[in-house]
Amino acid sequence: MFKNYLKIALRHIFRHKTFSGVNVFGLTIGIACCLLILMYIQEELSFDRFHENADRIYRIVPDLQTPKGVRELAQSSPPLAAALKAAFPEVLDAVRLVRTSGLFAVEDKRFYENRIFYCDENVFDIFTYPLQKGDPKTALATPNCIVLTQELAQKYFGEADPLNQFVQVNIERSLNVTVVFDPIPRATHLPFDALISHKTFEAFRPQWVGNWGAFFYQTYMLAPKNFDRSAFENKLPAFVDDAVGEDFSMSLRVQPLTEVYLYSHRRGEVGVRGNATLIFALAGIAVLILAVACINFMNLATARSTKRAREVGMRKVVGAARRQLAWQFLGESLLMSFLATVCAAALCQLLVPFFNRLIGEEIGFSLFENSQMLLALLGLVLVVGVAAGSYPAFVLSSFRPVAVLKGVFGTAGSGTKPRHALVVFQFALSIMLIVGTIVILRQVDFLRTKDLGFNKEQLLVIDFKGDNAILERAGTFKHEFTGHADVRTATASSSVPGRGP
Repeated sequence: MFKNYLKIALRHIFRHKTFSGVNVFGLTIGIACCLLILMYIQEELSFDRFHENADRIYRIVPDLQTPKGVRELAQSSPPLAAALKAAFPEVLDAVRLVRTSGLFAVEDKRFYENRIFYCDENVFDIFTYPLQKGDPKTALATPNCIVLTQELAQKYFGEADPLNQFVQVNIERSLNVTVVFDPIPRATHLPFDALISHKTFEAFRPQWVGNWGAFFYQTYMLAPKNFDRSAFENKLPAFVDDAVGEDFSMSLRVQPLTEVYLYSHRRGEVGVRGNATLIFALAGIAVLILAVACINFMNLATARSTKRAREVGMRKVVGAARRQLAWQFLGESLLMSFLATVCAAALCQLLVPFFNRLIGEEIGFSLFENSQMLLALLGLVLVVGVAAGSYPAFVLSSFRPVAVLKGVFGTAGSGTKPRHALVVFQFALSIMLIVGTIVILRQVDFLRTKDLGFNKEQLLVIDFKGDNAILERAGTFKHEFTGHADVRTATASSSVPGRGP
């Protein structure tokens, strides 16, 4: 039976090449758009999930009561991690990270690096990073130790072995390279190029270590399985009262690691943040695009219903049941859906570089290495095939053989009114998507062309990173710059407008 259905479906597709081509093309475009959106959504939802214990890692963040209201901070106090670990058995481990920056130098190579953290030596007991060389257990156990990413190691040491080599930081400290990472996954809310042992920080900033009023740490905890987050948060007010006292009013919140990127937008966040609302909106757009493609398929199929009426009549006369005819037409729809999905996957493979350039990301598209995307693709075949083919199957299989064979078959029974409703609905969806696209394009164009009050194309910024020796001679530097033939004027400021406070 299945072989017969397949043979008839293929015969129909090849006999009506133009009709089949238009149908497959429409579905291909819709499925390709849906796949590209799904790729982006999958990437956004995957942030920080590469850690082995991702579902058990939480970030502790404070809310401060101030005269101007509540300040929701992403950064916490230095003593918090140790205090939590001592007070609660639920806190199996805790780690602190402090973002920093500095001038790195190896021989004649000097670069200012921004994505650097001081962190506790147990960072690798909580977070899972792909290591290339070195022992993670002792990597940050002593002062003046540093671990580098592969990219940073190659930047300063080339092809030479970086282990036990030294990096000068801000000229004043010499740090020993103890570990080299493989490339760190992009999907993390804690992007870094190097980690420095926290004991290095303690050596030259001991006054900060016990200060509850210094909010510049990222604090994370490892919880046991079946951790009750709500019950733990209910214990935190009493903990704050005991540990901090009445020096300032503070409450603590617990954030799952996998939710930080999309749902947390506090002061002091590290790196860029995603937008959960945007994810839901894009998912809705993908569904709408797919709905337009399916409705287009339905309309084309039912519009040609009169062409297949005699076929249906003859099959019913020789004994075919309506259920069998419905399965046949549904099978044709599934076959076209499969062909369109294969074409859409090939189209996505070609469009991925342009799509990455559009969104400013580096998303890969490999179906056989991405089981979730492969399952989504198979799901699209079924969903599109059934959604697009169910109504035509119902209409075509409902023809009465007596009326068809007598030649009195008309449009009344061919689903004219439902088809008109589908056309109206399809155009409404299309217009809504087009209007939404135009509004977004105008917003983006406004951001790009808004008059900032200066010509940014003719403005060069040289950041001296607060170097006192240069700041003391700012007037001399300005004089030297303005003496250059290509410099019209020069000035100095403590920050670039639009960056910083």
